[in-house]
Amino acid sequence: MSDTQMELARDIVNLIMESESYLRYKSALEQIISTPEQLEKLKEVISLQNEFGEKRLRGEDDFFLERHVSQNYYKLLLDEDMRDFFKYRKELADTFVSVYNTIADESFVKTLGITLS
Repeated sequence: MSDTQMELARDIVNLIMESESYLRYKSALEQIISTPEQLEKLKEVISLQNEFGEKRLRGEDDFFLERHVSQNYYKLLLDEDMRDFFKYRKELADTFVSVYNTIADESFVKTLGITLS
């Protein structure tokens, strides 16, 4: 990577880490981490979601795993801290998409030689 690319990468990371969505996500995650039982439940659900996703990518249908994932996920959502975590995780993902789209749009415009004001 050139210096310019590294600078851009640093700018992107800083932009995201200074965003309200990242700060809310980080706070929600820290709240969950402070309760080992919650953290273990979250890890289990994420692991099950990953297992289910991998099976779907291979074209495998597993109704029982899907039901198990859904049931455990909805049990987590009964807890307010978990609801906040998932809400802010989604918000952070939206921030990533927004930053990426902004950079992609700016890059495309530069490629075309157009100046936006």
